[in-house]
Amino acid sequence: MRHVHKKGEVLIGFHERKSRYVADMKVCHVLPPHVSALLMPLRELIFSMDARETCPQIELACGDEVTALVLRHLEPLSEDDMARLRAFAGRHGVQWWLQSKGPDTVKLLDTDGPFLSYALPEFGITMPFKPTDFTQVNPAINRVLVTRALRLLDARKHERVIDWFCGLGNFTLPIATTAGEVLGIEGSETPRARTSR
Repeated sequence: MRHVHKKGEVLIGFHERKSRYVADMKVCHVLPPHVSALLMPLRELIFSMDARETCPQIELACGDEVTALVLRHLEPLSEDDMARLRAFAGRHGVQWWLQSKGPDTVKLLDTDGPFLSYALPEFGITMPFKPTDFTQVNPAINRVLVTRALRLLDARKHERVIDWFCGLGNFTLPIATTAGEVLGIEGSETPRARTSR
Protein backbone atom coordinates (compact mmCIF):
# COMPACT_ATOMS: atom_id res chain seq x y z
CA MET A 1 0.00 0.00 0.00
CA ARG A 2 1.36 3.40 -0.86
CA HIS A 3 0.03 6.97 -1.07
CA VAL A 4 1.31 8.34 -4.40
CA HIS A 5 1.28 12.14 -4.37
CA LYS A 6 1.77 12.48 -8.15
CA LYS A 7 -1.26 10.30 -8.87
CA GLY A 8 -3.29 11.75 -6.01
CA GLU A 9 -4.34 8.28 -4.84
CA VAL A 10 -3.43 5.31 -2.71
CA LEU A 11 -2.28 2.12 -4.41
CA ILE A 12 -3.21 -1.23 -2.90
CA GLY A 13 -1.40 -4.32 -4.17
CA PHE A 14 1.72 -6.41 -3.85
CA HIS A 15 5.25 -5.06 -4.14
CA GLU A 16 6.55 -5.38 -7.66
CA ARG A 17 9.28 -7.96 -8.09
CA LYS A 18 12.64 -6.80 -6.70
CA SER A 19 11.21 -3.33 -6.15
CA ARG A 20 9.84 -1.05 -3.48
CA TYR A 21 7.02 -0.02 -5.84
CA VAL A 22 3.47 -1.23 -5.24
CA ALA A 23 1.68 -2.77 -8.22
CA ASP A 24 -1.49 -0.86 -9.10
CA MET A 25 -4.09 -3.60 -8.56
CA LYS A 26 -7.80 -3.15 -8.97
CA VAL A 27 -8.67 -6.89 -8.80
CA CYS A 28 -6.86 -10.05 -7.71
CA HIS A 29 -8.05 -13.42 -9.00
CA VAL A 30 -6.08 -15.36 -6.37
CA LEU A 31 -8.04 -13.79 -3.52
CA PRO A 32 -11.56 -14.87 -2.66
CA PRO A 33 -13.93 -12.69 -4.73
CA HIS A 34 -15.28 -10.79 -1.68
CA VAL A 35 -11.71 -9.78 -0.78
CA SER A 36 -10.77 -8.80 -4.32
CA ALA A 37 -13.86 -6.57 -4.30
CA LEU A 38 -12.38 -4.72 -1.30
CA LEU A 39 -9.31 -3.43 -3.16
CA MET A 40 -10.92 -0.24 -4.51
CA PRO A 41 -12.89 0.56 -1.31
CA LEU A 42 -9.65 0.05 0.68
CA ARG A 43 -7.89 2.56 -1.57
CA GLU A 44 -10.62 5.09 -0.90
CA LEU A 45 -10.56 4.40 2.84
CA ILE A 46 -6.80 4.82 3.22
CA PHE A 47 -6.82 7.94 1.03
CA SER A 48 -9.48 9.47 3.33
CA MET A 49 -7.47 8.80 6.49
CA ASP A 50 -5.37 11.33 8.38
CA ALA A 51 -2.68 8.62 8.65
CA ARG A 52 -2.47 7.79 4.92
CA GLU A 53 1.25 8.70 4.94
CA THR A 54 2.05 6.56 7.98
CA CYS A 55 0.20 3.33 7.15
CA PRO A 56 2.62 1.36 4.97
CA GLN A 57 0.92 -2.00 4.86
CA ILE A 58 -2.24 -4.06 5.17
CA GLU A 59 -2.06 -7.82 5.63
CA LEU A 60 -4.96 -10.14 4.96
CA ALA A 61 -6.17 -13.26 6.74
CA CYS A 62 -9.28 -15.11 5.51
CA GLY A 63 -11.22 -17.53 7.63
CA ASP A 64 -14.50 -19.20 6.82
CA GLU A 65 -16.53 -16.66 8.80
CA VAL A 66 -14.10 -13.75 9.23
CA THR A 67 -11.97 -11.65 6.93
CA ALA A 68 -9.29 -9.91 8.98
CA LEU A 69 -7.22 -6.96 7.85
CA VAL A 70 -4.06 -6.05 9.79
CA LEU A 71 -3.23 -2.36 9.39
CA ARG A 72 0.40 -1.46 10.08
CA HIS A 73 0.54 2.13 11.36
CA LEU A 74 3.73 4.01 12.23
CA GLU A 75 2.02 6.71 14.31
CA PRO A 76 -0.98 6.51 16.67
CA LEU A 77 -4.27 6.68 14.78
CA SER A 78 -6.63 9.60 15.32
CA GLU A 79 -10.15 9.07 16.67
CA ASP A 80 -11.44 10.08 13.22
CA ASP A 81 -9.33 7.35 11.60
CA MET A 82 -10.54 4.80 14.15
CA ALA A 83 -14.13 5.80 13.31
CA ARG A 84 -13.36 5.41 9.58
CA LEU A 85 -11.99 1.91 10.18
CA ARG A 86 -15.05 0.93 12.22
CA ALA A 87 -17.42 2.28 9.58
CA PHE A 88 -15.54 0.38 6.85
CA ALA A 89 -15.69 -2.81 8.95
CA GLY A 90 -19.43 -2.41 9.37
CA ARG A 91 -20.04 -1.77 5.66
CA HIS A 92 -17.80 -4.55 4.36
CA GLY A 93 -18.00 -7.18 7.10
CA VAL A 94 -14.30 -7.23 7.94
CA GLN A 95 -12.41 -7.29 11.21
CA TRP A 96 -9.60 -4.77 11.76
CA TRP A 97 -6.42 -5.61 13.64
CA LEU A 98 -3.88 -2.86 14.34
CA GLN A 99 -0.10 -3.23 14.37
CA SER A 100 1.90 -0.32 15.77
CA LYS A 101 5.33 -2.01 15.76
CA GLY A 102 6.46 -5.64 15.45
CA PRO A 103 4.23 -8.72 15.14
CA ASP A 104 3.81 -8.93 18.92
CA THR A 105 1.88 -5.60 18.90
CA VAL A 106 -0.97 -6.87 16.69
CA LYS A 107 -4.31 -6.40 18.46
CA LEU A 108 -7.96 -6.37 17.56
CA LEU A 109 -9.51 -2.94 17.05
CA ASP A 110 -12.81 -4.11 18.60
CA THR A 111 -12.86 -7.30 20.64
CA ASP A 112 -16.41 -8.42 19.84
CA GLY A 113 -17.14 -10.79 16.99
CA PRO A 114 -16.09 -14.26 15.90
CA PHE A 115 -12.54 -15.57 15.86
CA LEU A 116 -10.62 -16.51 12.74
CA SER A 117 -10.80 -20.17 11.77
CA TYR A 118 -11.15 -22.37 8.76
CA ALA A 119 -12.61 -25.84 8.47
CA LEU A 120 -11.36 -28.95 6.76
CA PRO A 121 -14.74 -30.75 6.98
CA GLU A 122 -13.63 -33.86 5.11
CA PHE A 123 -11.29 -34.53 8.05
CA GLY A 124 -13.50 -33.19 10.87
CA ILE A 125 -11.03 -30.40 11.65
CA THR A 126 -11.49 -26.72 12.51
CA MET A 127 -8.29 -24.66 12.58
CA PRO A 128 -8.37 -21.51 14.74
CA PHE A 129 -5.64 -19.00 13.92
CA LYS A 130 -4.49 -15.42 14.38
CA PRO A 131 -4.07 -13.04 11.45
CA THR A 132 -0.29 -13.12 11.89
CA ASP A 133 -0.15 -16.93 11.49
CA PHE A 134 0.75 -18.32 8.09
CA THR A 135 -2.29 -19.74 6.30
CA GLN A 136 -3.35 -20.04 2.70
CA VAL A 137 -5.15 -16.82 1.78
CA ASN A 138 -8.02 -18.64 0.08
CA PRO A 139 -9.73 -21.18 2.41
CA ALA A 140 -11.69 -22.85 -0.43
CA ILE A 141 -8.54 -23.46 -2.45
CA ASN A 142 -6.78 -24.68 0.71
CA ARG A 143 -9.46 -27.36 1.21
CA VAL A 144 -8.85 -28.61 -2.33
CA LEU A 145 -5.06 -28.50 -1.82
CA VAL A 146 -5.19 -30.52 1.42
CA THR A 147 -7.64 -33.09 0.01
CA ARG A 148 -5.55 -33.66 -3.12
CA ALA A 149 -2.25 -33.82 -1.22
CA LEU A 150 -3.63 -36.38 1.21
CA ARG A 151 -5.11 -38.45 -1.59
CA LEU A 152 -1.66 -38.55 -3.26
CA LEU A 153 0.09 -39.32 0.04
CA ASP A 154 -2.37 -42.14 0.75
CA ALA A 155 -1.14 -42.59 4.34
CA ARG A 156 -2.26 -45.85 5.98
CA LYS A 157 -2.90 -46.84 9.59
CA HIS A 158 0.36 -48.83 9.79
CA GLU A 159 2.52 -45.90 8.57
CA ARG A 160 4.40 -43.15 10.42
CA VAL A 161 4.59 -39.71 8.79
CA ILE A 162 6.71 -36.64 9.57
CA ASP A 163 5.46 -33.21 8.49
CA TRP A 164 8.45 -30.85 8.49
CA PHE A 165 7.67 -27.12 8.94
CA CYS A 166 4.08 -28.04 9.77
CA GLY A 167 2.96 -24.59 10.91
CA LEU A 168 -0.52 -24.76 12.38
CA GLY A 169 -0.95 -28.34 11.22
CA ASN A 170 -2.74 -27.65 7.93
CA PHE A 171 -1.52 -31.04 6.62
CA THR A 172 -0.45 -32.68 9.89
CA LEU A 173 -3.88 -32.89 11.46
CA PRO A 174 -5.65 -34.25 8.36
CA ILE A 175 -2.85 -36.84 7.94
CA ALA A 176 -3.49 -37.90 11.54
CA THR A 177 -6.98 -39.02 10.51
CA THR A 178 -5.54 -41.67 8.16
CA ALA A 179 -1.96 -42.50 9.27
CA GLY A 180 -1.03 -44.54 12.32
CA GLU A 181 1.25 -41.84 13.69
CA VAL A 182 2.16 -38.30 12.63
CA LEU A 183 4.91 -36.07 13.94
CA GLY A 184 4.64 -32.36 13.11
CA ILE A 185 7.89 -30.39 13.36
CA GLU A 186 7.77 -26.58 13.43
CA GLY A 187 10.50 -24.03 14.23
CA SER A 188 8.16 -21.12 14.95
CA GLU A 189 7.04 -20.70 18.56
CA THR A 190 3.51 -19.58 17.63
CA PRO A 191 1.60 -22.59 16.21
CA ARG A 192 -1.81 -23.11 17.82
CA ALA A 193 -3.52 -26.00 16.08
CA ARG A 194 -6.61 -27.66 17.56
CA THR A 195 -9.03 -30.17 16.21
CA SER A 196 -12.75 -30.49 16.68
CA ARG A 197 -14.43 -33.74 15.70
